Amino acid sequence: MEENDIYSISAINNLIDKKISYCDDFKKIKIRGEITNFNGSYNSGHYYFSLKDKNSSISCVMFKLSTKSLDFEPKNGVDVVASGEVSFYKVRGNLQFRVRKMQEAGLGDLYIAFEKLKKKLDKEGLFKDKKVIPQYPKKIGVITSASGKAIKDIVNNIEKRWPAEIIVWNTTVQGANSTRSITKNIALANKTDVDVIIVGRGGGSTQDLWDFNKEEIVRSIANSKKPVITAIGHSTDKTLSDMVSDKVAATPTKAAELVVPNKVELNEKLKILKQD
Repeated sequence: MEENDIYSISAINNLIDKKISYCDDFKKIKIRGEITNFNGSYNSGHYYFSLKDKNSSISCVMFKLSTKSLDFEPKNGVDVVASGEVSFYKVRGNLQFRVRKMQEAGLGDLYIAFEKLKKKLDKEGLFKDKKVIPQYPKKIGVITSASGKAIKDIVNNIEKRWPAEIIVWNTTVQGANSTRSITKNIALANKTDVDVIIVGRGGGSTQDLWDFNKEEIVRSIANSKKPVITAIGHSTDKTLSDMVSDKVAATPTKAAELVVPNKVELNEKLKILKQD
């Protein structure tokens, strides 16, 4: 490869594929990790998922023929040992681990920690008491990233539905500083006169959303004097933050619909009442 050569996408992907295919280090290997982002619902019968440890993750595929050898049901949170080879899908430029065989190694460390904390908080009664969401809020606090898609969805939909003041606390919702940022801003919001707080973020993998299972964040939501609506990603599995919040929204847009009434619908009802 010359320094000034310009490659097409197909050419560079073919080169990467050739390098990986000819490298024996990537063949007949075993890796251990926790299943996440599992999807076995495709008509093809293939399984698509990721395997992760504390620091990294790798995309995986297990084709239908190989899935027939499984003696357990793969699902998120299960720790496994997978045998196969590293492959490269040239069409999309995706590196993945092609799983030939897979055995259950026990529940993943994160899932075990999740269940342990869940039982602890449940025993303390943190999942039971729910504060009432005000029906006609005048001021709404939003704790999320000011640059993400979630804030646009929340603000735009609230403004369409109801004339409430919106205060945004720009928050880190993923990564090393997220715990401090989220808990700090929940505390700040509680010192203001907002009527209700929305804590949210856009979609993401189970790993992306995992910070919302951390005890510090969960307790900050549970201890909030203001009612809290959580809108954490689009995950089908609830986080512990969802479990302790006063109301759960499946998406940021749904959070906007839950936090304020629809002024158009209210006006229509008022017209009907006046006619009666």
